[in-house]
Amino acid sequence: MKDKPDAIILDLEDSIQKKKKDEARIALSDSVKKLSVFPIIVRVNNAKSIHFKKDIEQAVINRVTAIQVPKVDSAELVRSVSTKITVLEKARGVTKNSISLIPMIESASAVMSVSQIARSSARVVALAFGSGDYALDLGLPWTKEGLEYEAPRMIIPIVAKASELFAIDGVFMDLDDTNSFMKDSTRSRRLGYQGRMVVHPDQVKIANLAYLPAREEVRWAIKVDRAYRNAISRDIGAIKVDGLLVDELHYKLAKRILSST
Repeated sequence: MKDKPDAIILDLEDSIQKKKKDEARIALSDSVKKLSVFPIIVRVNNAKSIHFKKDIEQAVINRVTAIQVPKVDSAELVRSVSTKITVLEKARGVTKNSISLIPMIESASAVMSVSQIARSSARVVALAFGSGDYALDLGLPWTKEGLEYEAPRMIIPIVAKASELFAIDGVFMDLDDTNSFMKDSTRSRRLGYQGRMVVHPDQVKIANLAYLPAREEVRWAIKVDRAYRNAISRDIGAIKVDGLLVDELHYKLAKRILSST
C-alpha cells in the first residue's frame, strides 16, 4: 500500500496567518520547485480576500498542476479566474491550458449553484467539498458523525460524475482518531468520492487504503467475473452467485473493481 499522496496542496489560505500571507506567497515558487516530484495544487485565498488576485498571479507558473479556489459560490467567479489564468499563461510562457481549476464547495449558496460551477470552465477537473466551512456557513459545528453536512456531501459526487469530473472529499479534522477516519473515508468512497484532502502525513496511507476496493469486494468481483464469463460462453445472461442475482450490470461492476486494484 502506497504511503505517498497523489498530489501536494500548497496552502496560501487557512493555514497561513494574515501577517504571513505575503511571505508565503513569495515562497511559493521555491516550494513548487522543491516538491515538483508530485503534482502541485495551490490553494489560494478566497475571492473576497485582499490576497486573492496576488495569489492567482503568483500561482500561474510552470510545474503547478491546478489552482484550488476556496468558497466558490458562482460559475462567474470560476470563469473570471480561468480568463485571468489564460492571460497569465500566455504572458509568462506557461503551457497553454496546463493549469486546471478545482472549485471548493463550502456554503449553502455554492451547493445550490454546484451544477453551474461544475460546467463553468474547461479548466475545472474536480469539485472539492469543504465540510468545515459548510457547517460554519449553516451555523453548525463540524462533527465526526457528519450529519451537519451529509446532504451536500452526497450531492457533490453526483454532480461531479454527471459533469465528468473528480469528486474530492474534505478534511477529517480529528487527527488522532484513525479508526473514525478510516470509517469516514470508506463511507466517502461509497458516496462516490475518488479521494480526499488530508492535513497530516499519518492520514495518507489510511486514505489510500480506504479509496481502494476492500478485500471482500475484490473477492466478490473475481468470483462474479469468472462465473459470468462462463455463463456468457453458454449463452446465459443471468445467473446466481452466492444466492444473489448476477447479470451484465454486476459483471461490468466486477470488471471496474478489478481494474482499480
